[in-house]
Amino acid sequence: MTFDAAFAQRGLTWPSLTSILTGRYPGSHGVRDNPGWLDASIRTLPEMLQAGGYSTAAFLTNMTSAPNRGLDTLEVFPTTTPGLTRERTADTLATRAAMAWLSDRGESKPFFLWLHLLAPHASYEPPPGYDELFTPPGEPAFDGQSETLSAITREQRRLSEAELAPIIGLYDGEVALIDTQVDMVLRKLSELGLSQSTLVVLTSDHGEELYERGFYFFHKCSISDAVLHIPLVLRLPGVLPAGRRVGAVVESIDIAPTILELAGLERPPSLQGRSLLSLIEPNGAEGWKGTAFSELGEKVSSVRTARWRYIANPLGASVQFLEREGEACYPIAREELYDHEIDPGEQTNVAERYPSVTAEMRRRIREWRQATELARSSKSEIDAET
Repeated sequence: MTFDAAFAQRGLTWPSLTSILTGRYPGSHGVRDNPGWLDASIRTLPEMLQAGGYSTAAFLTNMTSAPNRGLDTLEVFPTTTPGLTRERTADTLATRAAMAWLSDRGESKPFFLWLHLLAPHASYEPPPGYDELFTPPGEPAFDGQSETLSAITREQRRLSEAELAPIIGLYDGEVALIDTQVDMVLRKLSELGLSQSTLVVLTSDHGEELYERGFYFFHKCSISDAVLHIPLVLRLPGVLPAGRRVGAVVESIDIAPTILELAGLERPPSLQGRSLLSLIEPNGAEGWKGTAFSELGEKVSSVRTARWRYIANPLGASVQFLEREGEACYPIAREELYDHEIDPGEQTNVAERYPSVTAEMRRRIREWRQATELARSSKSEIDAET
């Protein structure tokens, strides 16, 4: 069951993964940067499942230094893992470890397995066998190293299609690598006889800009569709309709309540997402919220509907990214509005052309921020001794 209009709450790993794992917006759970520490009072999805009798495990190649609570088994494979090579990547090690855990569980308890894979991620450097899958023949003008991509953005260098194509080809090679890892896990589930009884959720914490706007690569400075529009595919034979494509706008925070409902566990009232199971029915989108809210830290917000992407930057904040060799700014106007019916690449700001739409989106952002901050402050209690 594929959700074609799924959106992340932040184009940055720690805030976005925390939203997936808590069902809450960053302004509510408080993790708004890399790194960011989740308050112990906020329960995570692994903790909820663990309390519900699940065996829980995670094999991670990112956010590896976070507390990552509620896990019976936790193995991390940061990019500093000894012995890594282009062929022996952190992702391949994590995938093998996850499959070994599946094979060796030796128990009848239901299980929760979280496998986080790092690629595709800058630097774009897929291993042999994947590095030339999508790259045009010939010597490329630029490689996929972070330093190279940073320099292109910083210098606002105009690239021709021939210069850009090899960079995107390397990124696509990393996508293919992850496709292979996911296929291995699905085959292992089938081999162990678990395919028919296991819910599989395939998603991402964010996407990547590939020179679409502002000469920019990477993700952390962007609040556009290129970064916030993510894959979301759910599989559970006999329960979720195979082949169903859902066009309704959904959010990362909807994943946790969906898993809890399918597991038959109680949904805490603190979750801000909604279960996606109502969208199983052909008319399930009727009455669905149809909006996705995202942020870029505390100053820049965004709302996405089926047609519109609105970005609010009321303080005129300058969004900068820092690299070893210098600094560049990703331009964001005080208000931006994009019409996805005619401008899916978000190239033309039509905020002034549609003042009534802009005003309505501004109102939605204001109400969302107020509700989100209220949800956070209501959980912040100071004991008498403090």
